[in-house]
Amino acid sequence: MLTLSAVGAVTMLTGIFLASRATGIKKVLAYSTVMALGTLTMLLGLGTEKAALAAVTFLLAHALYKGALFMIAGILDHEAGIKDFQHASGLRHKMPKTCAVAIIAALSLAGVIPLFGFVAKELLLEAVLSGSHWQMGLIIATVIANVFVVLVAALLAIKPWFGKVIATPKEAHDPGLAMLLGPTVLASLSLLLGLFPFIADQWLLQAAASAVNGSAVTTYLALWHGFNLPLFSV
Repeated sequence: MLTLSAVGAVTMLTGIFLASRATGIKKVLAYSTVMALGTLTMLLGLGTEKAALAAVTFLLAHALYKGALFMIAGILDHEAGIKDFQHASGLRHKMPKTCAVAIIAALSLAGVIPLFGFVAKELLLEAVLSGSHWQMGLIIATVIANVFVVLVAALLAIKPWFGKVIATPKEAHDPGLAMLLGPTVLASLSLLLGLFPFIADQWLLQAAASAVNGSAVTTYLALWHGFNLPLFSV
């Protein structure tokens, strides 16, 4: 279990560090997914009920915002011919709908309230703070990783959409409904489940956390738990 936590923490830091240095849009998302896998491994290594709940909650939050962002990357490639952040700027004027969806998903990645990413990140930090295995090292690693996550999320939410307009290989425009519907639904769920986390709690996460833990887990997801240490760590 100690090995799981340690290797997970190292993978988490490595993934987000590589994501922060990449310029290719899909490469940034792929490396940040490596970070998420490391985070899940670290949580499983803690072996507590809180860690099991944090793992399945983080997994759901990650599926929503990362699925949306990968689809946004596909839209940028398909509708503007852009694969690299260095070739993207000012697209909010020509792709306002895509921009709005991308910003919501990126804010959830950053863990901004009231999105579901905030709920997952607060629970992640609570699980690490209450763990007993190498607690201080895991806390430091988690806080550092989340600082880089915010930087990566800011890159995704700002660089392609704001600033000076750069000519794109294709004439940029919002895609049709069929292409935009997927990321819109996922980003909207990030907001819905953030405002009403009991929906995911009662219908999905309680059973998933219990299966991971090997025994019944009492869930307690809420958007606001008051001013506490995990909140300040977010």
